[in-house]
Amino acid sequence: MTSAASHVRIAYSVDPAEGDWDLPEGIQVNHSIPHGHLIRYVCDVLSAHFADEPNTVVADDYAFRWNPERPNFGVSPDVSVLRNVPEDIEDRFSMKLWEPGAVSPDISFEFVSPNHPHKDYSREQEGHSCTGVTELVVFDPHGYGPRTMGGPKLLHLWRRQPDGGFTRVAFGNEPAYSEVLGAWIVPDADLLAIADRRDGSGRWLTTAEQERAAKELERAAKEQERAAKEAAERERDELARRLRELEAKQT
Repeated sequence: MTSAASHVRIAYSVDPAEGDWDLPEGIQVNHSIPHGHLIRYVCDVLSAHFADEPNTVVADDYAFRWNPERPNFGVSPDVSVLRNVPEDIEDRFSMKLWEPGAVSPDISFEFVSPNHPHKDYSREQEGHSCTGVTELVVFDPHGYGPRTMGGPKLLHLWRRQPDGGFTRVAFGNEPAYSEVLGAWIVPDADLLAIADRRDGSGRWLTTAEQERAAKELERAAKEQERAAKEAAERERDELARRLRELEAKQT
């Protein structure tokens, strides 16, 4: 008699020429207000972090297409990070990966919606695996994932392996480490934080948060300077008082 394994690894191949991946050019994806807020938040955090890297682009709902024989095939992740982008990136309405200069995303993010949770849990990785992305993050803050597929779980992380395979390396409610970002992906209520440490400390900030932090540092520095000046004035006053006392004793 054999016992069931506690963990089972299943691998299968994906045919990039098959599947229901038709994604017409120029289609605008509609999002709920919370979904749109989450997209904007993660975009802002990543854009602020990569602000000093002019060849890095953070995109939302930007399509990646992989098959010149099926040019409508594609996926448009909620958020993606592209490095070493071509100079004409702003003229490309989608990234056709067979064209000169095209780049795959380094990391993509998908946020589970109530419209297609089964796809987010069971097939999203297939399309993304064809884009050449290194890591895929799937976040399910509202628990839409079906129980029949192991859900709901807050966080899924897929990573491309040295042999080219695409493997789910995290599936649960705990933070997961992104090798691409060199940081932790931390579920934080309805938001997805990116932080230097697993406990969420060293959280990456949005542009507005960075500006507020810079102003706070400036305010603290001025306060420290003012306090030091007042302390120096008090010290001078005290020395002057003692000198007067000594002079008074000598007369």
